[in-house]
Amino acid sequence: MAAKVLNIEVGKRIVKICVSEKKGKNYTVSDSFIFPTPEGSVLDGQVISEVTLGDKLMGELSNRNIKANEVYFSASSTKIATREVTMPAVKDDQIKSIVETNASDYLPIDVSRYALDAILLERTDEECRVLVVAVPNIIIESYIALADYTGLVIKAIDFGGNSTYQVLKNVSGEGVSMYVNVDTDSSSVTFVEDGRLLLQRFLPVGGDDMISRYMMHKEMEDREFLQALEALNETSADIAPTVHAMRKKNDDDHESDEAVVEEDASAYGVESDSDPLPEGGADDSGYGDSGDETGEAPEAPAEAPEEAPAPAPDPWGDEPVREVHSVKDDFPDLDDQLTRIVGGIIRSVDFFGGSYTDKQIEKIILTGSCGHLRGLKTRLFEYLGADTYWLEEVKEIKSLANSVDDIAVFINCLGSRVAPLDLLPADYKARTGKKKKGGINGDNFGIITVALCALVALALSGYMIGMNLYKKSQLDKVNAQIDQLAYAEKEYQDYVLYKSGDTDLQAFVDGSITHNKDAVAFLEEMESKMPSEITVLTANFSNDGVSLNITVPDFEEAANVIRQFRSFESLEVIDVSAIAKSTDGESGGSTASFSLSARYPVVVETTTAPETTTEAQAE
Repeated sequence: MAAKVLNIEVGKRIVKICVSEKKGKNYTVSDSFIFPTPEGSVLDGQVISEVTLGDKLMGELSNRNIKANEVYFSASSTKIATREVTMPAVKDDQIKSIVETNASDYLPIDVSRYALDAILLERTDEECRVLVVAVPNIIIESYIALADYTGLVIKAIDFGGNSTYQVLKNVSGEGVSMYVNVDTDSSSVTFVEDGRLLLQRFLPVGGDDMISRYMMHKEMEDREFLQALEALNETSADIAPTVHAMRKKNDDDHESDEAVVEEDASAYGVESDSDPLPEGGADDSGYGDSGDETGEAPEAPAEAPEEAPAPAPDPWGDEPVREVHSVKDDFPDLDDQLTRIVGGIIRSVDFFGGSYTDKQIEKIILTGSCGHLRGLKTRLFEYLGADTYWLEEVKEIKSLANSVDDIAVFINCLGSRVAPLDLLPADYKARTGKKKKGGINGDNFGIITVALCALVALALSGYMIGMNLYKKSQLDKVNAQIDQLAYAEKEYQDYVLYKSGDTDLQAFVDGSITHNKDAVAFLEEMESKMPSEITVLTANFSNDGVSLNITVPDFEEAANVIRQFRSFESLEVIDVSAIAKSTDGESGGSTASFSLSARYPVVVETTTAPETTTEAQAE
C-alpha cells in the first residue's frame, strides 16, 4: 500500500492541507481541510514561530488521526524572485547548474542568500526557455525548522507558481486560458496555451483587505476569519445565468434579446429564462457565467416558487454560514474593496498583450481560497470581456479533482507533489535521504524503533570498550615519543623565525614588480580591434591578467568578439565561459552574455655572456 504524505500550503491567514497517496501514475486525496494560521506565526511566506504553528498543526493532524510523516510544502512570498530567460539547448540535468552559474546576470540579487532552480517552459533544437526561481534561504530554513519541530520529513519545498502550473497545464482547452489564483495574502495570474506557460505574474494583494474590512464593519473577531470569508463567497445561484443576458440587458428590442439569450444559453448548457433553472441555478455542465455587477440573485420566473433556497453547509468550520444574500446591504462598499485586486489583474492582462500581440485570451478561470469573492467574477467579465468561470465549472478539471471537494482552494497543495523544484539544501537532504521513502505509518513503529535502538546500544557498548583499551595503549606510545623529541622544540622555533623573515623579504621583492605596461598594451589593442556593439559590464585587472564580463547583441557577434580577443598580442591564454542568451520581457530584445579571463604573456629573461674585448683576448 502506498504511503500517505502531507501537502501543505502555509499562509498568513490560513493553512491548507491535503493528504495524498500515489496510485500508479495518479494521485488520490483522502482528506483535505483548512485551519486559521495562529496569529504572528507566519509573515510573507516565512514561518516566524515554528513552535506556535507546529503545535497547532500537530493538534489538527491528531484530531483527524492522520499519521503521515512526510510533507511537500508549497511556498508563496513577495520575496521570491522570478525571471524568464532563454539559454542554449542543453540537457535537463544541466539547466540548474547553468542557472546557478549565471544567476547574478539574470536577477539583481545576492545569490548566496537564495536557493535557485528553474522551470523548463519550452525546448527547441536551438534553445531552452526557462523560468528562473530564487527563493530566500531564510524561507527554506523556516520550513525546515517547522518540520524538525513537528517530526516531519520534507520531501520537497515547491514554489507556489510552479505548483499551480503543474496542475493547470494538464487542463485541455483551445486558445489562451488566463488562470487567476486569488488567496488571502497574494494573487497570481497565469497565462497558458495548450499546456505551455506563456506568462506568470504575481500580485502582492489578495482577499485579506476586503475580508478584514468586512470583519471590522461587522465587529467580528480574528477567530471568525473563515466565517467572514464564507459570508463573502459567491455561488452560481447568486449571479445571472449567462453572460449573454448581461451583454444585451440595455438593448431596446426586448423580444429580439430574448431569442438571442435563449439560443446562447442552450449553447452553454444552461436553460433559458423561459423555464425554471435546475436546482443550484445552473446545470451539470458547469459553464454558467456571471450576471449583473451587484452579485444579487436574479428574480425567479413567474412559475417558479418564491421559496428561498436553504443555506449550504459550511465547509470551513463548525459555525453556521451567514446569509450571503444580505451581505450587499450590510456592507455597501463591498465593490470598492475589489479595486486593488481587479486593477492588478487588468495590469497583468495589459502586460500580456504587450508581450504577445498576436494572442487573445479565450477564457478566464478563477481559483484560490478567495476566488469566489462576491463581485469578482462579474467585474472581470465586464472589464475584460472574456468568458469567466470558477475552476470547478471547467469540465476538464473534474478528472483532477478526485475526492477534493473544493479543488480551487487546494490547487497549490495538489501541485506541490507533481513536479516540485529542487530547493532543499544539500545538508538537509543528506541527513534525511536514508529514511525509507514514504515513512512508516503502522502502529508498530514505536516497537520497531525501541528494539533497533536496544540492539544498536549493545553493539556500541562492546565496540567502545575494545576501542578504549586500544586507544589507551596508543596514547602511552605517543607520550614516550614526545619525551624523546623534546630537545627539538628550540630548533624548530628558530627555524620558524628564520622562515618568517625570509617570507617577508620575498613579499617585498615581489611587490615591487608591476604589470602596468601590459594593461596599457591590452587597453590600446582592445580600443583598436573591438567592435562598437560590445558592452563591457565589469573589468578586473591583476598582476597576472584581466577578467571581463561582456554583453553583445547576439551569438554571432559573441563569436566575432572572442575571435578578436584570441588575436591579441597583449594576451597569452584566454578562457571563455558558456554564452547565455537573455530576453527582456518588456522590450522584446535579446542579448548574449559571457565572461572572459586572460593572462599577460610571460617574458622569459635571458642572460648573455659579455663580449670579450680585443685587449682582454690579447692579455
